[in-house]
Amino acid sequence: MSFLTVYVREAHPEEGWIISENRRSGLAVHEPTTDEERRAVASTCAVNLHMQMPMVIDNIDNAVASAY
Repeated sequence: MSFLTVYVREAHPEEGWIISENRRSGLAVHEPTTDEERRAVASTCAVNLHMQMPMVIDNIDNAVASAY
């Protein structure tokens, strides 16, 4: 059985539900507005969390999140 991570819209962007620990840890991010920005944030997330599971990234239109 295989699993993967689906990266969807940012849960705690600076423009929304701010998590103070993200700021203290230097992990605060702005809500991406393009696919390229979302890929960059997802990549940073994968590196910082030392993710081993493959990751796919929802487009900026949030089609995967909406379908789920």
